[in-house]
Amino acid sequence: MNKYLKIWMKSGAYFGILMGIFYIFQQNNYIAGAISGVVAGLLFGAAMAGFTYFTDKNMKKKGIVNDSTSVNQTQSLIISLPFETVEPVIQEAVLSVPKAKIKSTSRSSVEAKTGFTWKSFGEDIVVSLERKDSSTIARINSKSSVKTTMVDYGKNLENVQNISSFIKQKFDGEVSDCT
Repeated sequence: MNKYLKIWMKSGAYFGILMGIFYIFQQNNYIAGAISGVVAGLLFGAAMAGFTYFTDKNMKKKGIVNDSTSVNQTQSLIISLPFETVEPVIQEAVLSVPKAKIKSTSRSSVEAKTGFTWKSFGEDIVVSLERKDSSTIARINSKSSVKTTMVDYGKNLENVQNISSFIKQKFDGEVSDCT
C-alpha cells in the first residue's frame, strides 16, 4: 500500500475516533458526533499525508530517500579499522546531529537524545560498536522518544544519515554498508 495512504488512514482513523467521541459528548448527538469525527479524521489524515509528502520531496533534494513509514530507523556499517580507532569518533558522530545531547556512554555504545522540533517530540539515538575480527561494526539506531509517534517526517532517517555520513567522511574509504 502507498506510504501516504497508510499515513492518511492511520492518523486519520485515530484522530477521527478521538474527535468523534469528543463531538458525541459535546453535541449530545451520536449521529452528528460520528459524522463530525469522520470528517475531522479525513481532513487530519489528509493534512498529515500532505505534510509527509512535501517533507519527503524536500529530503529528496538533499539526497535522502525515505520509502519507509517507520519512525524507528537503523543502519549498520562495517568499518575496516580496529575498535580502538573507531571508538573515540563515535561521540563526535552523534553530536553531528542537530540538538543532540549525549545521555550516556560506555566503551561500546553512545546514547543520546535530541530536543523537541516541529517534526517530532525528540528522538532517542543509540550507536553501538561491536568487534568483528580486525574490523568494527557500528549499529546506528534513531527512534522517536514518544512511543505513540506515527509520523516523524523523516527525522529519524535524517539522524541516521547524519551519523553515517560523518563516520564515512572521517574514515574515508574504510566504511561499507552492512547487508
